Amino acid sequence: MPPPPASSSPFPSQQRSYGPSPPVAAPLGYQLRDQVQHPGSAPPIGGAQSLAEDFSSLSLASTPGSIEPGLDYRTLPRPLDGDVEPSSFVEMYPMTCNPRYLRLTTSAIPNSQSLASRWHLPLGAVVCPLAEAPEGEEVPVINFASTGIIRYRRCRTYVNPYVTFTDAERKWRCNICSLLNDGGYFANLDATGRRIDLDQRPELIKGSVEFVAPLEYMVRPPMPPLYFFLIDVSISAVRSGMIESSLTQPQMLVVSDLDDIFVPLPDNLLVNLSESRNVVETFLDSLPSMFQDNVTVESAFGSALKAAFMVMSKLGEKLLIFQNTLPSMGVGCLKLRGHDLHVYGTDKEHTLRLPKDIFYKQMATDLTKFQIGVNIYAFSDKYTDIASLGTLAKYTGGQVYYYPSFQSGIHREKLRYELARDLTRETAWEAVMRIRCGKGIRFTSYHGNFMLRSTDLLALPAVDCDKAYAMQLSFEETLLTNQTVYFQVALLYPLSGLLYTASCGERHIRVHTAAAPVVADLGAMYRLADTFAIVSLLCRL
Repeated sequence: MPPPPASSSPFPSQQRSYGPSPPVAAPLGYQLRDQVQHPGSAPPIGGAQSLAEDFSSLSLASTPGSIEPGLDYRTLPRPLDGDVEPSSFVEMYPMTCNPRYLRLTTSAIPNSQSLASRWHLPLGAVVCPLAEAPEGEEVPVINFASTGIIRYRRCRTYVNPYVTFTDAERKWRCNICSLLNDGGYFANLDATGRRIDLDQRPELIKGSVEFVAPLEYMVRPPMPPLYFFLIDVSISAVRSGMIESSLTQPQMLVVSDLDDIFVPLPDNLLVNLSESRNVVETFLDSLPSMFQDNVTVESAFGSALKAAFMVMSKLGEKLLIFQNTLPSMGVGCLKLRGHDLHVYGTDKEHTLRLPKDIFYKQMATDLTKFQIGVNIYAFSDKYTDIASLGTLAKYTGGQVYYYPSFQSGIHREKLRYELARDLTRETAWEAVMRIRCGKGIRFTSYHGNFMLRSTDLLALPAVDCDKAYAMQLSFEETLLTNQTVYFQVALLYPLSGLLYTASCGERHIRVHTAAAPVVADLGAMYRLADTFAIVSLLCRL
């Protein structure tokens, strides 16, 4: 699901100034006494007075949907014109990362579970680790070289602007776990007590930085970007022709045994685009005519998927699937669902949106293990069970593009734009992501397209600048005693040769750090609420 926009709404994401409170109306009983009169007739003796007294005795707070007792409605936020950043929040935490990377549903963390329960909205965060930054606001890259990346011994947090230094800068305290660390990061102080190298240390003044990872962070050398296309032509999915760079025209290899898949010429099925561009273009030009006489109505998608996996397993990267027909042959065949009309409108209707065949979940697990991300382009005017096919994208960090009743004249531009965006946007391969938070709270549920490798480690075979992930917060302690809670997102990924040249072959760790105050006031939570983050998280629940 795409990340919430940073500033596209007339309402502020985190509001600071508020307009005047609306005038308080007179009690309903007194309004009736003065205004409810019927021309030409007098009210019954004592009737109006009795009615006024009855209405005056009603408690407005007892009506359904009323303001909660103990909450001053005058402290609730009012809509403003423009996207106004709360000045006091910016002044308090000037080194917090930009909200394009990390947004909290409210930038005021409740100090207790009881206050959080009165919030009645999701408490959590939305993270877009590779969000596009405007020119001039790029994330700085830091290389510690032989000294190694500065991290904390206990919680493994990366050094950030919110660490505190003691003992003449010889020791520093972690802002996440409060552990005091010794040595390795010493610098002299100037006359004002600042580190003399502070301006040359982006990691101490920037909320978002990118560290060059040493060799111990690499499982294998970064692979070149690879895109593998699995195409269902016409109404039949077949194993398309793969080409060698030395060929002058594409060749097609046919595997007829759907139950015992093997890959012919496994070392010659992938080509370098710069060397074989003409051959690839020739194939694309001839593709419509190659299968124009095809009358096969069956689809062996599952078998073709396994063959693609065999080809890509050594390198990984991105598999793009173009599917038009319900898989009906070989492994992973699916059947029509939803034709039983009695299911609709019942508590069982949601089962139609759940995966039917475990084959695709197992394939997604294998694809993730070998760092293969899957994007699915579904074109169909009939039932294709996208709930089952979409499992491949869900657990590999991919995406599903759906074109119902696809017609070239209508959907051509949409397909062209989305495919071009898919192939050219900034993408990280073989990535893992973890988000850490301060004492007393933790993230318990994660939402998005990924494979959860451990309780808090997200495996992302492919992640790009359009991908966002949501997570929900819960309390580990009844009462938070600290005044500030810190959050840190760390994304480890290799640089792609498609996007980088001199730095190709490195792995980077992108780190975003944010801070939020701990409050005991429900009104403060509403004032610092982020509507975009709330809606984004709600849509994923």
